[in-house]
Amino acid sequence: MSTITDTKKLLTGFPHIDKVYTYQIPDSAVNTTDKTIALLREVQVQTDEEGNNRFNAINTQLQLQIFLKKDIDFDTEQFQIDLFRLFENNQYECYTFGGWVSDPDTGQLFNSIYIEKLKYTD
Repeated sequence: MSTITDTKKLLTGFPHIDKVYTYQIPDSAVNTTDKTIALLREVQVQTDEEGNNRFNAINTQLQLQIFLKKDIDFDTEQFQIDLFRLFENNQYECYTFGGWVSDPDTGQLFNSIYIEKLKYTD
């Protein structure tokens, strides 16, 4: 299964994330402010772990954007910690986590997180 599909499955059901989309948010959900939405996109896919003139792994870098619902009823810092632990426990590396920023159109807080996953090939 692809890394982006695996990551979507991992995030589905994560506390306080109501819906996970890949590649784009559908028009019907763009202005949703009463739910926390996650958007996953591939940033880069590259070969890795070269040896004997062969690559032995694929390294996939993903961008995860999280749009918090407007009426936040949970601790955003604990949310971040739990999210980091989820990735850490599933062999992902979080390499960038920006601060929460207000979306000028909806007023929602959002954040962009960059993660990567190394998968060995057969």
